[in-house]
Amino acid sequence: MKRRTRGAVTLGVDDLLERDPFRFTRSDADLRRLEAEARRTAASPYWYLLRALVGVGEPMTERDARALWREILSHRKKLSASVGRPLPLRATAIDWLYLLDEKDRPIRPVVVSRAALARVADEGKRDALTGLPRKAYFEVALARELNASPFVSGSLVFIDLDGFKQANDRLGHAAGDATLRRFARAADAALRKGDLVGRLGGDEFALALLGVEPRTARQIVLRLRTAFERDCAREGVSFSFGVTELSRDDTAGAALARADAAMYRQKRRRKKARITGASGPSGPKHSDRRGRRR
Repeated sequence: MKRRTRGAVTLGVDDLLERDPFRFTRSDADLRRLEAEARRTAASPYWYLLRALVGVGEPMTERDARALWREILSHRKKLSASVGRPLPLRATAIDWLYLLDEKDRPIRPVVVSRAALARVADEGKRDALTGLPRKAYFEVALARELNASPFVSGSLVFIDLDGFKQANDRLGHAAGDATLRRFARAADAALRKGDLVGRLGGDEFALALLGVEPRTARQIVLRLRTAFERDCAREGVSFSFGVTELSRDDTAGAALARADAAMYRQKRRRKKARITGASGPSGPKHSDRRGRRR
């Protein structure tokens, strides 16, 4: 399958500000078109818009997401009228969320610098320990690729570290944190520009290898595992993984669920192989009274 060479989805501050659909002030007509496009391409359009806009982390129903989206648009209209010019949607969204828990919401703008906005947006989308995108933003980026035109197929990989909890308990949390950072560095080194990597939570990660068929994806991940096991020899940590092919009709959630199921199948096989290897083909061996094995 042809490898894709177009620009990387780095998911960092620069990428967010340069490619973000909310970067510039938009007219009401522009926002209506953006909303219509989300309804056409995303399974949960208003939840998708809110995550792309402000990185909302708490799950909510599509009905609640739509209501919050409408409130933000209404708040933008009021704030724009108060200052006499159209205001960026994200600035007014942050203002609205900041005031959401206050009993009386004064109609006033919160002045946010570009640097502060970039810092807040990046911190909300990246995992502080590994520097990788969080699950919510990884799903947004994956959904963007699935809805891209033209669609480029690829492979999604779900990874779960093996032996991490035991190493964490034995060596301490600092060693566990170092192991997670080692995996993040190894994954970043193994991927190409345009591929996606994210930390889903705990010791679970996901990779989207765009333009790569599953067979090749498995070879890439096996090389990654070899490098990771070498770096974590003292900790004795490895990982199991599952691969699924991405299709045009996929949603991010459905693809992750398939890859997760494939990962658990491999984890069970690896555990069974370790048990069989430890006991041997004829079961555990016993020593006689002279210490010889029989």
